Amino acid sequence: PGVWVLVDKTARPNYKKGEQLHKNDPLADLLKRLRGERKIEVPSELKHVPQTSRFAVSPNELRQVVLPEIAKLLGIEVSQVRLPKEIEFNVIGNFKHPEWGTVNTAEWLDDNFEDDGRLFGGHSGRGGLSLVSCRWSGYRHDRIAFRPLVVVSPKA
Repeated sequence: PGVWVLVDKTARPNYKKGEQLHKNDPLADLLKRLRGERKIEVPSELKHVPQTSRFAVSPNELRQVVLPEIAKLLGIEVSQVRLPKEIEFNVIGNFKHPEWGTVNTAEWLDDNFEDDGRLFGGHSGRGGLSLVSCRWSGYRHDRIAFRPLVVVSPKA
């Protein structure tokens, strides 16, 4: 309530053995730099994931490294950049971006689950926009990507 959100509407691609990329991704150079600086880990089992990919980034890396770097690029407070919450992902997806639930990859959501869990959703083969599942915060997978969201509070 009382805020506006700016959502990255870059289309999430279908799975291609972990080598899939978001088309014309505005975050590609940033992700390549962060992987090159070893701020985003690249475990041996995920070496096939391109350095410019939004896939195979853990929720911990998103919160601690990637989202703060996006805020820095935009010249805004770190607290203004986050991932969509499950309810936002579902509502925005159903009203404006149904394609978010039509691809066979998923994306991290801002919601915590229990002690160290994070929610993800959107996989077409497992329910599309209605899919909600969880993994631990250090988990990375070549089928799970992310979408930043910027929260803008209107000035009174």
